[in-house]
Amino acid sequence: MTTEPVIYGMNTTGDEACEIMFRLAARNAELVANERWLNATKWFDYRFLNPVQATYLYAHAYRKVYREKYAAHFDTAGAEYVKGLRSEELFDFTVRNPNRVALWNGRQAADALTMPYELYISIAMEWHLRVKKRDYLPRPNQLYNVENERNSFPLLTSIYNAWVERYTAVLYLAEDERYSIQMYQGLPCQDAYHEWLLYQAGLRSNPTFVLHEMVYGRRALHIEKVALRFGGDMVDKIAALN
Repeated sequence: MTTEPVIYGMNTTGDEACEIMFRLAARNAELVANERWLNATKWFDYRFLNPVQATYLYAHAYRKVYREKYAAHFDTAGAEYVKGLRSEELFDFTVRNPNRVALWNGRQAADALTMPYELYISIAMEWHLRVKKRDYLPRPNQLYNVENERNSFPLLTSIYNAWVERYTAVLYLAEDERYSIQMYQGLPCQDAYHEWLLYQAGLRSNPTFVLHEMVYGRRALHIEKVALRFGGDMVDKIAALN
């Protein structure tokens, strides 16, 4: 039996997160102010995390993707020895850490696009390697910069377009069990997730099989919501697949 690796910083409490955010706001108030709306746009599995926990998770994703890209583009054998980031501790304010704000900003950019962190970082790194023709892997501060108007390949636009292509072709579903219909409590994030599922289904030329999987397979969507969006005939079609 394998166990998921413990991700550093994910045990940060709400009080600890508030203290860290207060210190960040003292340097740049906008960093914290943006969190008011980002919690409603971040990828669904992250909406139960405080911003500090989410940033630690983003940093963990950066290290993982960094090693994967290093193996794919530079040195397979040496990839296990690279870290991408020197320290796991991001919020020790007694130590200068140029990646602290860069990782926070990158995480916020991914949250604004409602993207899983690993996917966001992977697409951003490939953009630097293939479009910008870089011969090195980008640092955290290079994964969110908005390009100027003269640049014909803006980073965030390219990431967004790639994300749309992905979820148009492949279903992206939350893994957190709190999004199952058994644990539905009418939370705003749960209702938003249902809208995401219905939206993805609507992108398919024939949503019948997708809706059947969401309702009866994954048990992630109420049949009543399917009826409201697609009508009673669709409910009959997906029920007939049982």
